[in-house]
Amino acid sequence: MTKEFGFSGAIAKLNKISSNAKTINSIVEKEAEEIKDDAKKIATSKGLKVTGAGVEGIIAKHALYESTVGWAGRPNLHLYFHEVGFHAGFSKATSRERRGKRARRYKKGSRKYVAPKPHIRPAALQHKDSFAKKVKDKLLNK
Repeated sequence: MTKEFGFSGAIAKLNKISSNAKTINSIVEKEAEEIKDDAKKIATSKGLKVTGAGVEGIIAKHALYESTVGWAGRPNLHLYFHEVGFHAGFSKATSRERRGKRARRYKKGSRKYVAPKPHIRPAALQHKDSFAKKVKDKLLNK
């Protein structure tokens, strides 16, 4: 019978965690795809699907041990502005006289604030606890 002093159990557990860490990438990618799908559903339910291009612009990029869920570049980037809110209706239209000179405009239109309609943040928050539990279970082989 051998006696174990102190750290041998902890060292064994850390070795197990480090060997299991190599398998986490599949969980990260799968969870990112689920967040992307939920964000698309939330955006559609909030009425942000007019042409469908913006909703299809929600993408997930995967690298080793990390995934990023966000928006594609133009022309699909406009859903970003719905996530954070924006001011709309500020068009700089100039009227001209007959002689071609710019006329003065005294009553300029005001800008309208469009309130945020978040879709990616709620989707990510829905998956926060389940993602942490899946990673913990995978690392500890539960």
